[in-house]
Parts: sequence; C-alpha cells; structure tokens
Amino acid sequence: MKSFLSLMCILISTCAFSQEKLEFTNASWSDILSIAKSTNKLVFVDAYTTWCAPCKQMDKVTFKEEEVTQFFNANFVNVKIDMEKGEGIELSGKYGIAAFPTLLFVDPSGKAIHRGLGFHDAKQLLALAQIAMNGSETLSAMQAKFDKGNRDPEFVSTLIDKSFEMQNGAHLPIAEAYFFGENKMNEEEKMDFVYSYLTDTDTKLFDYLIKNKTKFFERFGKEQVESKISDLIYLESNLEMKPEELSKLDALFKKANPKTAKKESANFRMAYFRQKGDRLNFAKSAKTYMKFNKGAKAPELNDLAWTFYQVVEDKKLLKSAIKWAKKSVALAPKGYAYETLASLYNKSGDQTKAIQSINTGIAQSQALNEDTTSLEELLTIVQASTQEK
Repeated sequence: MKSFLSLMCILISTCAFSQEKLEFTNASWSDILSIAKSTNKLVFVDAYTTWCAPCKQMDKVTFKEEEVTQFFNANFVNVKIDMEKGEGIELSGKYGIAAFPTLLFVDPSGKAIHRGLGFHDAKQLLALAQIAMNGSETLSAMQAKFDKGNRDPEFVSTLIDKSFEMQNGAHLPIAEAYFFGENKMNEEEKMDFVYSYLTDTDTKLFDYLIKNKTKFFERFGKEQVESKISDLIYLESNLEMKPEELSKLDALFKKANPKTAKKESANFRMAYFRQKGDRLNFAKSAKTYMKFNKGAKAPELNDLAWTFYQVVEDKKLLKSAIKWAKKSVALAPKGYAYETLASLYNKSGDQTKAIQSINTGIAQSQALNEDTTSLEELLTIVQASTQEK
C-alpha cells in the first residue's frame, strides 16, 4: 500500500511538473525592477509584437520546453511586453529594440546587459541565458572592455558582429571607433569592413564610402555600390517627416551623387507630397523630376501623365502632362497611351484633339488586335461633353 501511494505521489508530482509553465509577470516596469532587486535576479524580457510570427512560435514551442520553464522560473523575473502598446513603446526606444522578438536581459538597475534576436529554440535560449548570468561574455561586458581600450581584432570583430545582429545600429559607434582608431587593416580590408557594417548615413563610415566611391566601384561593382548608397539614403526618408526636414534628405542626395541629386530629391518629393495630398507641390516636384529625367521610358511617361490627369486641375500644369503623354505615344503607340493623352486633352478643354487621339488610338489598337472598349467609352463621354457645349 505504501509503495502504491509512493508511486501515485511520484506520478502526480511528475504530471504537475510537466505542466509547469514559464511564469511571466504582469507587473509594471518599475515594479518588475523592484522585484528583481529584492530577489537578486535579472529580468528576462520577451519583447514581442502581435504580428511577429517567430514570437508566436517561441510561445508555442520554446517557452513550453521543460528545461526552459525550469531554468527561467528559477533564475529570472520573466516578462512579456508588446513593444507597440503601453510601456512597451517607451521601452522599445530606451533599449533600442528594432526587430522582433528581441530577447532582453536587464539588471535590477534597468541596465540592459545582454540580448538576442529572433527565434531561439530551447538550447539556444538557454545558452543565451547562461551568458547573461555569467556576465563576462555579455554585450555590456564586452562593450566595457572595448571602452577601456581593448582593440584586439578578434575581440572587436566578435563584439561588432554580436551588436550588428541586433539590427538597431548599436554596432556603428564601435565600428567607427575601431575603423578610425588604431587598426592593422589594409585598404581592401577597410573597404570590406565598411561595406559589411555600414547601415546608416549619419556616420563617418558613410563619408568614407562616398569619398572613396570609385575604389568601392572597382571592388564591389558600380551597380551594387550605388544600390547600397541609395538604400541607405531611403532608409533615412520617411513619408511622415516634416516638410522642413526634406532639406536634410536633399543634402544626402547631393553628398551621394551631385549629378543625380536633384532628380532623386524630386522623385522622393513626388511621393511625399502626393501622400500628403499636396497636389500643387506634387505637380511641381514632378516637373522638376522630368526635367532631369530626359531618358524616361514610355511606361514611366504614361504613368506620370495619367497621375496628373487624376489629381491635377491646373491647366498650365496639365500642359506638361500632355507633353509626357505625347512622348509616350511616340515611343510606344499603344491604346492605353492614346487614352491617357485623350483624357488629358479632354480635361484641358480641347475636345477636338481628344477625339483625334481616341480615333487614332482605336485604329492603332485594332491593328494590334487589342481591346478598344475603354477608348470607345471615352469617345462617348467626350462627344457628349462636346454636344453639351
């Protein structure tokens, strides 16, 4: 009987243990730090968002693993925080959280000492936690060694790589200090270093790339380098930025390539002002863009002309769109191009030219065995407006 009862106790205990869950507290951030201080534990933060698939996968798999629940419940104050709600918004900025999930380890004073990024299985998460608890290999400990002058190439490379993985730009001050400090890199190694770790225009590394652009072209290819520069600049752009901030973007375009700066600036401004609903400045930006875009192809010309037809009312500005539409027709005499041209003529009040363009478009479409329905419908509309006059 005693043996049976003992066995039952073991089974009950095992069953209860297997159902143990990772305990996440719902306390406020200040209370969480207080709990950490009173228990002498680190805080583990699962920084997530509701739309993050890897976050959901960790919930379903990793956080239910027995080893994980045991270890984290025993050694950390655990908290899940949505970085897009409540305190999460402020904490996201404070700790430089830019991708999800970020697995953050914070000491009781609120200092981030270590972190990981992306989905971690049980083994990976436990290894990350061990580093956080050990202290000597954490990102904060490595940063402290760097700040004290450790410039061993292997150590610096490891620190930069670990910081780079966080996708929040934390690696840039380290990379810049190392690059412009004492290092033994030759010219090709320097270019490789900059090309690998440059993720922002607001750094001397970007200035170095621009200054030595020709050499980077030779090493990595002109198209690739120009694409990287363009991507970096557009990372700085934001359709929500204030109009007075556009000058900063203009300066970046000019620094990157003075020859194409005005075209690039105008191209961005078109998107910016259209998103803002500022039709006048959109149209002005479009005119500037096309002034520096002499080699525009038919589809681009037609698309911009059609956009003017949709959003611009000023007849003087519509004249520019008519020029682009006529050039589009000359380059590619398709039915849709004639429809754009005719629509612009009609909106400008020149129904005679609108009808001529439609008839030419219908004839061209029939010759190419294309559908003429939309052109015929437009012809009916234009003819009706002519009769009304």
